Amino acid sequence: SNAINGTQSSVFRIPANEVGGSGEYTIAPTSLLPTISDAVVLDGTTQTGFGGTPIIELDGTGAGAGQNGLTMTASNSTVRGFVINRFGGHGIRISGGANNVIAGNYIGTDVLGAADLGNNFMGVELGLGSTNNQIGGTAAADRNVISGNNQNGVSMIGGSNNNSIVGNYIGVNAAGTGPVANSLSGVAIDGANTITIGGTAAGARNVISGNTQQGIWMNNSTGSIIQGNYIGTNANGDAAVANGGFGIVLEAAVSNVQIGGNSAAARNVIAANTQDGIFLNGADNNTIQGNYIGTDVHGS
Repeated sequence: SNAINGTQSSVFRIPANEVGGSGEYTIAPTSLLPTISDAVVLDGTTQTGFGGTPIIELDGTGAGAGQNGLTMTASNSTVRGFVINRFGGHGIRISGGANNVIAGNYIGTDVLGAADLGNNFMGVELGLGSTNNQIGGTAAADRNVISGNNQNGVSMIGGSNNNSIVGNYIGVNAAGTGPVANSLSGVAIDGANTITIGGTAAGARNVISGNTQQGIWMNNSTGSIIQGNYIGTNANGDAAVANGGFGIVLEAAVSNVQIGGNSAAARNVIAANTQDGIFLNGADNNTIQGNYIGTDVHGS
């Protein structure tokens, strides 16, 4: 695919009789997978027998120490419908790519989205120069489950600006009922600007709960929007699935961040976390508006 200019597609038609029947189809690389350097659509939902949840599993147990599941430098690509677990590095790393979509995957869990089979670093990391990428989407089929990873669920570092995290379950199981903790924060933003986490559109809500440390941690960032999320609750917003630290932390040099808004759709439910709902430490000129902090989705 990298050798052919333009967007290529990978379509899956693994015969059931070659793997002994239905269930997941496991690809277990024994070395580093090539970096995706040219536009591609990797679509595990095309596998015969796909029924709405991913069944193509990338098992990184044998890929080598520190190796990522998928590394992308390409732009305008899509990764959809995979279970990506047990890699020694990140589940997915985008390095300098733009306008990519990561949707409908289980990253760090088993094929049921229930057990912790975490990647050793981040579930998804966006590196320097990675812009206008979307993790998730507003349709239920676009939801990623990013849980069980040994560092942050989603991480964006300096220069990875204008990206969005929409409609995902981060730190919980695929049912949204209980924790499958990422070992650090659910979402960590360090030096990346104008990030959208959630939104007011139907289906934009992230559930960011059950993580060992913070739900969302931001440092040295400006101009981001955090709206419509459940942070510390289950997917219904009516029971506790606590993050082990704060719900949201805005650290040094974080400014012009909007948490919530003046409509019900913009409201975050930030509740049941082990430490403060929202903690500001050296962050200036931010807006906290219209949220439910310490209640369920009904304000009770």
